[in-house]
Amino acid sequence: MKCKHGDLAIIVNDFDGCKANFGLLVRLIGPIEVVMDMNCWRVIPLSGQKMWLIDGGRAKKSLITLRVQAIHPDKWLKPIRGNSTAPSKLERELA
Repeated sequence: MKCKHGDLAIIVNDFDGCKANFGLLVRLIGPIEVVMDMNCWRVIPLSGQKMWLIDGGRAKKSLITLRVQAIHPDKWLKPIRGNSTAPSKLERELA
């Protein structure tokens, strides 16, 4: 697994018909689900914009809500993380 719950990530690959999602910045929500033999995350676009989803074998643009969820394979996401090994201020406050 490249990603973990709560990560920010960039979509770097997608299904045919959903290639317009490339480069979209999303937040990952766990737990992980297995869909079509791929480990997948629920994703929420940070921009609040609609994203392309496969529904009934067809691509359609949908607003992500509690009722309309987007699932995306871990292997098609690039997590965004800093290089620092020191805990952040927030991490120190929560410890």
